Amino acid sequence: MLTGIGTPTAWPFFQRRGRPSITALGGAGGSGVLSIARAGVTVAVDDLLLVGVGWYRNPTTLLPTCNIDGNALTLNVQRNTSARISGAIFSLLIAAPLVNKTITVTWTAAPTHAALIASKVNLLAGNFVEGVTVAPALTANPDSGLTADWGTDPSLHWGLVANQGDALADNLGAWQNAMQAGQRYGQALGVTIDLKEGYRFPLPSTTGRAQILGQTTRWSVPLIAYYE
Repeated sequence: MLTGIGTPTAWPFFQRRGRPSITALGGAGGSGVLSIARAGVTVAVDDLLLVGVGWYRNPTTLLPTCNIDGNALTLNVQRNTSARISGAIFSLLIAAPLVNKTITVTWTAAPTHAALIASKVNLLAGNFVEGVTVAPALTANPDSGLTADWGTDPSLHWGLVANQGDALADNLGAWQNAMQAGQRYGQALGVTIDLKEGYRFPLPSTTGRAQILGQTTRWSVPLIAYYE
């Protein structure tokens, strides 16, 4: 008979195991509409849902809201710029399973063009720590600037480059700083929103940036968020 065993809440098999992984959930877009939506999304308990949004509207600056099945995502990073491309990153740590639900991004006045991409990440605590972005620039080499080195494992750098340009006609360019190229979403030729996702699970943690070299020169806004 075993005796003297305390409460096993700190035992290793109760801790998170393995490395995080990311799953693409696709994109959506629209022109001159108040909301855009990505249907058919399924997320599990403790998934970190990430949504990146790009839009432009002249001349008014507007920030959208984002939800999945009525559950509001938190705005983590944003650059809202009149008459140029704007971008934002939202997140939500999922508390209950959601099956075949819809992500909706909504504005109070319709942007000229808008698009979103979404991903889910497992095995993270879901804490947003830092976001970095810069003003839009007409460039082939968008660069958000560096996050800090938080030294946390596991963790995630999640980057978004939003372009005022045609995804199907434009060069992708190459992600830098060991960021992996993820999804790319562009509605169609002639509808000028181009979203590019990059990500990295740093081990050990290091600084990170959303930086692409060699894309087609466009008005671009890069954003990066650090999660643990």
